[in-house]
Order: sequence, then C-alpha cells, then structure tokens
Amino acid sequence: MSLAHTIPYDIASQTPVVNTIVGRWLVDGFRNITTELFPAGTVSMSIRFAKSNQVDEPNFAVASSGTNQWSFCDVIDLNDGSSIDGTTGVALSATTTRTFEWNNNESKWVAIICTAYATGTIAGNVLLSTNQ
Repeated sequence: MSLAHTIPYDIASQTPVVNTIVGRWLVDGFRNITTELFPAGTVSMSIRFAKSNQVDEPNFAVASSGTNQWSFCDVIDLNDGSSIDGTTGVALSATTTRTFEWNNNESKWVAIICTAYATGTIAGNVLLSTNQ
C-alpha cells in the first residue's frame, strides 16, 4: 500500500493581466499536480501551464532560453477527460469551476500563465502529491 504525500497551495483571488504569472510553485519530488480554478462571476481569459527542470527558479514571465529553461505542459481536463495541448492552453469562460491534472512525471518548477484576458477574476488551489 502506498501513501500519498500531499501539499495544498491556495491561489489568491486575482484579476490577471496578459502575460502575467497567476502562480508558480516549487514541485521537486512531487509526481502528481492537480489544479482547481474557481471563477468569481463570469470570466473570459486564457491560461497556459508551464514547467521547468532548471535548478534555479526560471522567470516564467519572459521567453524561455538556454539560461531561462521552461516549456508549456499538457494538462488533462478532469471535468471531461480531454487532453489539452500545452501550447494551446485553456480558455476559461462563464462561471464553471475547472479541474486539471498536469502531465507531469518529474518537474522542479511549475507555473500558470495568463495569456489572454478580457474580464473576471479567478481563485483556486494546487495540490501536489506523490504515490509513496
């Protein structure tokens, strides 16, 4: 029997702007990452999930490079089971709570980046766990 080790993080309610970091976390040693996003009222924005294996925290707010190593990450929409390409991202709209599982086996850093914004605020949480 394996026991899951979990750490929850809250994402404070915020009104993101384009190309800003909604949240970033050190996830070294955790295999499973699940994120829930809760819109406050009607939202219209797009987000992408990013990850990095760089030792030092990368700057997710600027382009990746040889000295700032990160890339976009696929996620699974746990509401409907669909796979979402990391370069496409997720369009959030209406008032529906969305839950995502990151396609992650081993990363050191992860982040959520707002890539388009029209209206609304979101809050949420990130749950990190292992299977050991």
